[in-house]
Amino acid sequence: MSPKNYVTVNTCSACQPLGAALALKGIAQAMPLIHGSQGCSTYMRLYLVRHFREPIDIASSALNEKDAIYGGEANLQAAVKNVINRYNPAIIGLITGCLAETIGDDIDRISAECAKSYPDITLVPIRAPGFADDWSAGFHTAVKQVVCHLARRTKGSRAINFLPGIISPADTRWLKLLLVDSGISAIILPDNSLTLDAPLTVDCLEKPLSAIPPGGTKCSDIVKMGDSRGTIELSLAAGEQSAGVCLKEDFSIERRHLGLPIGLRATDNFFGAIKELGGRITERYIEPRGRLLDAMADAHRRLFGLKAVIYGEPDLTAAMANFILELGMEPVLLASASTKLSQAIEILAATYNWPYQPEILEAADFKKIAQKIAGRHLDLLIGDSNGRHLANALDIPLLRVGFPVYDRYGAGRIRTLGYEAAIRLVDQIANIFQESREDKDRLKIEDVI
Repeated sequence: MSPKNYVTVNTCSACQPLGAALALKGIAQAMPLIHGSQGCSTYMRLYLVRHFREPIDIASSALNEKDAIYGGEANLQAAVKNVINRYNPAIIGLITGCLAETIGDDIDRISAECAKSYPDITLVPIRAPGFADDWSAGFHTAVKQVVCHLARRTKGSRAINFLPGIISPADTRWLKLLLVDSGISAIILPDNSLTLDAPLTVDCLEKPLSAIPPGGTKCSDIVKMGDSRGTIELSLAAGEQSAGVCLKEDFSIERRHLGLPIGLRATDNFFGAIKELGGRITERYIEPRGRLLDAMADAHRRLFGLKAVIYGEPDLTAAMANFILELGMEPVLLASASTKLSQAIEILAATYNWPYQPEILEAADFKKIAQKIAGRHLDLLIGDSNGRHLANALDIPLLRVGFPVYDRYGAGRIRTLGYEAAIRLVDQIANIFQESREDKDRLKIEDVI
């Protein structure tokens, strides 16, 4: 009989408010405000800064022991006033933390009361308790709440709503360029291409840093999402937390959800969807497909049959599993702290007729992962930096993807979408094993002198 864990040991995920704050960082002039203890916002800022290496502010209502007894409404009202005076935001996401949810503060009512005092500021209540699900659920919940709060029928847009899910700023830039080149007018939410990876310019050196970095999806564009002609979302795990559900139910906007276009067939499928919407895929995006096939053929002998464990947020975990199956590798275990991994895997496995059925572990921490793989031969671990200790214990390499990657530089510039990014991933994985082989064959210094 397997032991039952009553606590999370060495978590492989962060909490919902972090994901909600990350989503808000892709909206123009937005400020996340955590209704909880000061430590919560400090922890989230640390997580984001270590990954993106950008200045990131997250406000807090700074609840304490007294507020846990008498309620935190006064703190939240004071925090909203301070944020408006300090940052002059266009939109504030009022995100509940564990403490606010535990004591039962009515965030919707408090938000409505605050809105009466600040009619020019959009206040969006976002319930994201840290003790339920993981940070990816908080991300999708925040996007949905913003859309439900702002979207209207305006007769001012016939664009496509594009919900890219959790992708890097580099991937967002690629996606924006692709949509422009394809001739499709799209509203991308969220857009983190500048807000979380801003260029260093002369103006940055001569002028003080802006309290809120430029970029992001404009609130005026989010309003127009209620009048768009369709929605594409690159998430199979969002489920009912998806903004696409809100747009379909409230505005009858058709929703098409795809997985992340990582690898050959998923990118083919994604480009096919663009064409169905009337877009064109130019040669600059098609040509790398042949190079990807060449790279896969080159690496096949080295990678075929190797066994990997993949962990992280559910959409990336499922997409990476689909990709390494194309390389002839075997994803023996797919793990996530989320409870939505199975639904993403089920859709991808049926769509692409997976030849191998991996074991799936939801609501996972690294202790559970270690228990599942104990005594099994593994070659590679794929996931974020939190798995480095497990990789070291197993004496196998770790391919760092996803969020957070804080022990390597350039996390915000890691691309995974499209053919070109897949070529880089193929080379990176193959070189990991090539380097490992060279290490084993390395001669001692006295043998070569």
